[in-house]
Amino acid sequence: MALTEEISRKKELFLKYYTSARFESELVLPERPSFHHFRFELFFEKRVFRRIRDVVNNKRTLIDLIRKECPRNVFFTPVRWLDPVNVRRKKEKKIKDYMLSSPLYFDIDMKLIPGRNFDGVIQMTQELIGYIEETTGRKPDWIVFSGNQGFHVYYWNWDNIPQRYSSSTERINNFKQNRKKMLEELQQKAIQVDKSVTSDPWRLLRVPGTLHGKTGMIAKLFRDLKDFSFEKVRV
Repeated sequence: MALTEEISRKKELFLKYYTSARFESELVLPERPSFHHFRFELFFEKRVFRRIRDVVNNKRTLIDLIRKECPRNVFFTPVRWLDPVNVRRKKEKKIKDYMLSSPLYFDIDMKLIPGRNFDGVIQMTQELIGYIEETTGRKPDWIVFSGNQGFHVYYWNWDNIPQRYSSSTERINNFKQNRKKMLEELQQKAIQVDKSVTSDPWRLLRVPGTLHGKTGMIAKLFRDLKDFSFEKVRV
């Protein structure tokens, strides 16, 4: 499929970053990445996605795949799955999606913030982090700039649902119920997050260290929100 001149030029810029040493240092994967589902959005005029059929055991595997394909966007599921390659395959009705982990994750985006300004996004993210630390004593494991207008906040191994329930259906149902309860608590505190992200066990989020297909900025991992600046996420 032929690419327009504009898309070809953008793909070349992405490839320049993906073949750099900076990309290797910025890329971050969760523990045991081989159980996470990975997916590329490719550089075409229409949206075209490709699920990664290689087992991503480590950074080197994903780096090589990204350099080969040079995708527009690179996503992964925060939840680990027994069969990550075949998760949510509509044609394979007999395949059950067995959850192996139950992280808590949030997307705080500018479109949710009154006034739609980025300072408000930072403030809302701080309120979210502060509330969870105050009520549970837990600090986030990852704070990732989305590459566009917000942040993704992760708490790995949040409530050990897979250890408490044996069937795939029980695990997924309890994940949804527990996240719904958390979202209700946040709403009472006027903390605005994207509900559709937190409540979805199959949600795809951007891999830290990769580029946002629209802005070309890095979806960068920060240990502390105080460290964030736009200079650090520009290529």
